[in-house]
Amino acid sequence: MYRFLPMFFVLGAALEYSMINWKVGEISFYNTFKKRQAKDIVEEKIRKYSAV
Repeated sequence: MYRFLPMFFVLGAALEYSMINWKVGEISFYNTFKKRQAKDIVEEKIRKYSAV
């Protein structure tokens, strides 16, 4: 079971590297994630301050 650990570590690192550097046009996974997270934060603040 533990003999596969290095392989999974390398596969995880490769996946992370591809998510950071692989772009479709000008969009990468992290750009999309950051935009979604910013949108969620703004919507939460709007709900919070409109309820007051």
